[in-house]
Amino acid sequence: MDGALRLSPGVLGMEMHAILASPAQFRGLSLADYGFRSINVPTRSQVPTVERLGLDIRDRFNVDIIRDADSPLRARVVGGFLFEDPHPDEWWRAVHDRGAVPVIVGDPGAFLGAPTIGAGVAALAAAGAVVGDMRLVVRMYDTGVGTAAPGQ
Repeated sequence: MDGALRLSPGVLGMEMHAILASPAQFRGLSLADYGFRSINVPTRSQVPTVERLGLDIRDRFNVDIIRDADSPLRARVVGGFLFEDPHPDEWWRAVHDRGAVPVIVGDPGAFLGAPTIGAGVAALAAAGAVVGDMRLVVRMYDTGVGTAAPGQ
């Protein structure tokens, strides 16, 4: 399965909302170079911070992966995903209030196809899934500065 899932706190042993995304959404980036680490090391409660990559979650459906450059004006979209349904209010508020979201990069299909959440996590770990805490991109809008577009 290519795509992504929004996860509620506790689903993968983390105390915050998260995203499980297919490696295809990162378009061949070497994730270890940006700080992603195995979901087994360190423990899931110590999610490493991703450097030079951020998430643009300014609207309720789209998530763009942005790579930093030597200038903010040169930052560019290097991947992303589109959800068919809008981000739920609780997930949206929690992610934007925190200003970052843990992203697990692994096969969402393997997770969903497992008989239990524990088996799904084991399937992700066995397949080499990685995790990193990705900061949200801050943008300037006519009405101010923030991680979400006005009216969202």
